[in-house]
Amino acid sequence: MSYDLPTKEIPDDETAGPRAHEISGPALVAEEPETELGQGDSVGRYSVLSCLGRGGMGVVYKAYDPQLDRNVALKLLRRGRGSMKADLRLLREAKTLAKLKHPNVVAVYDAGLTHHGVFIAMELLSGQPVNEWLAERKRSVQEVLEVFRAAGRGLVAAHDAGFVHRDFKPSNVLVEDDGSVRVLDFGLAHALGEPGPDDEPFGVTFEPDQVGVEYRSPSGRVYITEAGTLVGTPAFMAPEQLLGERGDRRSEQFAFAMSLYVALYDRSPAGGETYEERRATLAKGLRIPERDLEHSAHGERVPPRIRRAILRGLADDPRARFVSMAELLAQLEKPPRRARRLAIAGFTLLTGFGVGALVFEPQPEPCSDPQAVLEGTWGPSDRSRVEDAFGTHGASVASSLPHVRERFDDYATAWVDMYEESCRATFVDRRQSELLFDRRMRCLERRRNRMRQAIDALASAESPNALTQRTILPFKLPQLDACAELDQLMAEQPLPDDEGQRQRIDGIRQRIDEADTLHDAGEFARGLELATEAVSEAREVRYLPVLGEALGSLGRLQASGASARDAQATLEEAVLVASEAGDVRGAAAAWTWLLYCATIQNRFDGATTLELAARAAVAQSGDDEVRGWLLNNLGVLYNEKGEPDVGLAYLRRALTAKVEALGPNHVDVAISWYNLGSVQVDVDAAAALDAFEHARTIFRTTVGDGHPMTLYATTGLCRVEHIRGRAEVAVELCSEVLSRFETAPTSAWWMSHVSFTLARAQWDAGMHEAARRSAERARDYLLEDNPTAAEGIASWLEDPEAHDRREREASARPGAAP
Repeated sequence: MSYDLPTKEIPDDETAGPRAHEISGPALVAEEPETELGQGDSVGRYSVLSCLGRGGMGVVYKAYDPQLDRNVALKLLRRGRGSMKADLRLLREAKTLAKLKHPNVVAVYDAGLTHHGVFIAMELLSGQPVNEWLAERKRSVQEVLEVFRAAGRGLVAAHDAGFVHRDFKPSNVLVEDDGSVRVLDFGLAHALGEPGPDDEPFGVTFEPDQVGVEYRSPSGRVYITEAGTLVGTPAFMAPEQLLGERGDRRSEQFAFAMSLYVALYDRSPAGGETYEERRATLAKGLRIPERDLEHSAHGERVPPRIRRAILRGLADDPRARFVSMAELLAQLEKPPRRARRLAIAGFTLLTGFGVGALVFEPQPEPCSDPQAVLEGTWGPSDRSRVEDAFGTHGASVASSLPHVRERFDDYATAWVDMYEESCRATFVDRRQSELLFDRRMRCLERRRNRMRQAIDALASAESPNALTQRTILPFKLPQLDACAELDQLMAEQPLPDDEGQRQRIDGIRQRIDEADTLHDAGEFARGLELATEAVSEAREVRYLPVLGEALGSLGRLQASGASARDAQATLEEAVLVASEAGDVRGAAAAWTWLLYCATIQNRFDGATTLELAARAAVAQSGDDEVRGWLLNNLGVLYNEKGEPDVGLAYLRRALTAKVEALGPNHVDVAISWYNLGSVQVDVDAAAALDAFEHARTIFRTTVGDGHPMTLYATTGLCRVEHIRGRAEVAVELCSEVLSRFETAPTSAWWMSHVSFTLARAQWDAGMHEAARRSAERARDYLLEDNPTAAEGIASWLEDPEAHDRREREASARPGAAP
């Protein structure tokens, strides 16, 4: 079992409600502690905060260590069999145990003897014991094996250091919140049993009239109901121990194999409800047909090598078991899967006579050549392809090449660095679980997909305009930091056990990634096709996380290049699905895009409610990048709503948030500079000019002069020139922008915005007929998605001068503060 801890009683870095160690050792004959400690009591230098739980070996408290300013788990052991000698032996063993340092073993910081008895100070962990972890939901065979492999590495380290656990069982293995696995309560049962020579293996005695105990499986089955003064738990003991003989490391193999058997099959191979029945069964010898182990309790196939390893570990004769725990563990190691192959194998593609074959050549050690993992994504041939594309399409795009090349170089380097860090943490340092490694690799794989798609899109551009539009792709690659957010990765729903389902989900996600790439490239029509296909297949697969992702992708494409009304319905569903799937970042992003949809439709009636929901979702996600976009979209919304002061305050906060999350020269930061200038343009032309120049400078040094993003900034300068009374210059700037947009179309909202800006400049320049034509085009762009804004343009057409006068008067009124 585990114990919920109370909210911290002293300032520290812990959060409220972690889980602490399970108290091990049922039915050990010992005296109760003389007193039960309360908050404020002292044990040595430690101050007791609260009781976490109690068991056969003693009581565990949460305590504060003032010397090192940290909270610890303080185990106060039950007194030995009435003698100071027993206490001293217990203390000596505890101090020796403190020397055992391994990432899969709970750390023992300190041990001592006080008038309360022997205490042990250990690290305070957050997680749940394996038996509770198993009961939480259906676990796949590979998930179970990964946890037991990690626990087995802890046992191997202990054996190498001269320890045996003496009470290995699922409840003495903790799965931490980040997926790490720790073995608890090493070696301490020896001193609590009958005294014996210090150097002999631990012994067992049995007195059948003592207090009964039980171990319950995830399904609730009881495997043992009576025990005596056994050092350990009878449900997992080797036959030689139950029959009164001494145990050793091979006995620990049996406990490990028995625990793995129970975890996989949710039943005991020994059968029987009472200790005597099990003891009789084990005395005759276990007879377990291998065919009975073909499928786990959930019907999943268990690999033959795993079945054979379990059966050998459960052999009646200790000599028939593995030579060592390390040898047993080696049999449980899984063969390389794709992500694991990336970590421990290089590969060569051999082709001949039209036939290809993958030949895997093991590397000397894991993670020895991290650069090889990215091979085929950004190598010399890829650089040449991209350079050739820029060379083919002429000088108009050539200025962007150095920036594009540098961005790919930096992203590839950061990708390899993160891969190597994760690989070494898992396979070299053993401080990260393989489950977490696999999840980080899936995250990195998707970012590599986006990088690969960006490279291919640039290299395959068929015209200067297509290449210009796509130059933004390397600068919009998803941030790699998300692949280091371990809590969020561990919170993801696991993939289905069925391999066919997994492959379908991988295929859907590849389409989503491609659709997102097309969105960033401004190629909305093809992106909409792919996103629609992804949503359709995701509904068939019935895996909520991928459906939420597909809906989010489709909603973004609809909002940017199709219908804001359709986007709203799609994004509302995306919010619901992502929330149900536990994808807090996906839900937050969908809320943020819903704000954008409300803005471009001038739907301000429910803006306050929408804002509150979006802010709550973004706060829950903890994603700084999404927070920057939320503030950005709120700034735009309030400005369009007629509250420019509120909008300006939000946009300044958005700019700060984006610079912190992305750096000062990111294209998304330039977008916020542009939006800031858009709000300032009617009240402070000089500030607006500075903001637009900031935006255009960033865009020019990333995506180049001809990219739509740079044209947006140029449109802002057009507005400033118009306000400053230089109507002819404004007409020239906006006309240039529109001519480029005609060959590389953008959204209807943007086309309307530029056309109407041009119309007003043309009117002031005396070009009245041209102004009316431009305004009519601007109105027509908005008729479907934003009829209110279209009516405003129609009002301008009726009397431009009166309309502009009313607008100037309205903008002079002070706005509310946020």
